[in-house]
Amino acid sequence: MLRLFPLLALLLLASGAMGQPPSFGSADDPLELGSAPFSPDRTLAEVYGGPAFLRAGWRTGVRAEATVLRGSFSASVGTTLHPGSGGLYENEADDLYDALRTIRYIRVQPREERRGVYARIGPLQGVTLGTGMLARRYKTTAAWDERRIGAEIASGVSGARVAGFIGDITGGSVVGGEVEVPTRLSIGPARGLRLGLAAAHDLSLPASGDSSLTGIEATLRGDVFSEGGLSVGPYVSFAQVLGKGGGIGVGIEADGADLGSVARAEGRVGLVFSRGRFTPGIIGPLYSVSGGRQRIVAANSFYDANLDAFELAGTPIDSMRGGVDLEVDLRSVAFGRIEGLLYTRRHFGPRALSAFSLRLAARAGPTRFEFGVEKQGFRSLLGLFGSALGEENTLLLDISFPVQALGGAHAFVRSRYGYRRLPDSEAGPQRYLVERRFEPLIGVRTRW
Repeated sequence: MLRLFPLLALLLLASGAMGQPPSFGSADDPLELGSAPFSPDRTLAEVYGGPAFLRAGWRTGVRAEATVLRGSFSASVGTTLHPGSGGLYENEADDLYDALRTIRYIRVQPREERRGVYARIGPLQGVTLGTGMLARRYKTTAAWDERRIGAEIASGVSGARVAGFIGDITGGSVVGGEVEVPTRLSIGPARGLRLGLAAAHDLSLPASGDSSLTGIEATLRGDVFSEGGLSVGPYVSFAQVLGKGGGIGVGIEADGADLGSVARAEGRVGLVFSRGRFTPGIIGPLYSVSGGRQRIVAANSFYDANLDAFELAGTPIDSMRGGVDLEVDLRSVAFGRIEGLLYTRRHFGPRALSAFSLRLAARAGPTRFEFGVEKQGFRSLLGLFGSALGEENTLLLDISFPVQALGGAHAFVRSRYGYRRLPDSEAGPQRYLVERRFEPLIGVRTRW
């Protein structure tokens, strides 16, 4: 519990602040009710059924979900079960934590004035600290049946911002936070310098020693152009994972926090020079299955009669080596209903440590669309496109839409390429294996 005190202090500081909520975690995710300003209050209920393909066979899929939006409060709970001849699909309802997993999100965020504190409980969908040197798009959903329910909170006042997160509200996961404060300093053409400090720690690992994972990050950024809600300027970042390695990042970023009162956009191009056992975004979207105590099993080494397969994919943290990385990071949210995100990082070094992220999401009335890709462990663009579905990536396609030809029925189609946890062995890390899912369901959706 003592290791949680820094986060608790950060959250108390945020709870007392007032101002424009920053872009953090899922604060402006267009697929979550409550993220868009001036959305009308509503209650939704959905029930679906149909076939579902999991691992290597077809089962029955039954899905139920309820969502409510009332003022600054919104919540969504639901689950999908897959009964078959041998009962429910493994790991789907086998422990008390599965009751928590029915939470999609519970969030509080003042919408009309866009002022106050943003707070959310639910699976983390992409948390970034600072410029992402330490934590970039950290998620807890790579292994869907093992997803953890975390929390995130953020606020800002007078140009300052504060934010924090924890990957699992029951403990034993990554915890982190950041603070950014404005200064009145200038360096050359860069005006209005802002200083940011961030830190993250993996609570599932020892608090100290070579097996621990504790990192700090500092960022200094300024503006050379600022007009009409758009600012452009340089930044420099420093990150260090204690006892392992670190790096320095430099680049140019553009931030349009409020473009015409209908959109926000941000972009960044930079270089990172790292050394030791470190790579930018070391706590990333696949950290929950390929992190401090977790590893991905090479698919061709595993079969049901070989539960002790230990041919592992990817590069563990202790085998990482520094190098030079070229980063491009772009994101835009329009009308609170459409999001586009693209991130690519080309690593030049002795290990295959490049990374790629893509997300397209939109909501229009009863129709929802989401397409997302997270990939790591390749060297160049040829590695990115030459192996579309490898062992170090996730893919998600979610579509929900009304079917007028069926008298107002609603269709829900999900294709997920992720991971499932294998049984623990006597020695070695927690192991995860690639899992493919396809769920074409049909049902009804009501709103009042």
